[in-house]
Amino acid sequence: MKKSYQILVALWALLLFAMPSWADNMPDYYPDSFDRWGIIDMVDVSTMHIVINDARMQLSPQIKVHSLNTRFSTINTLRRGMKVGMGLADRKIIDEIWILPRNYGHYTE
Repeated sequence: MKKSYQILVALWALLLFAMPSWADNMPDYYPDSFDRWGIIDMVDVSTMHIVINDARMQLSPQIKVHSLNTRFSTINTLRRGMKVGMGLADRKIIDEIWILPRNYGHYTE
């Protein structure tokens, strides 16, 4: 029993240290945290609306989009299924979006 416990603790520690550090993998122009984050369900450039996690939100006409490869991208880069972090103006309008890696996770302390 004691040996099984030691093996489980060793495996848990190995997994813990093998997990990626999200902040270390992000470009330097990404913030440490986002106002919100989620998965894109739909983008409508003609009406400047986006649906993220089933919530319809307004996009600012001056929206800034950032990708993992480029500091500035365009709204046309955004696709259904992408994970994104958002910056909100007045808690209602998205004025900045950062495209996140597929394996991005949100942890609170």
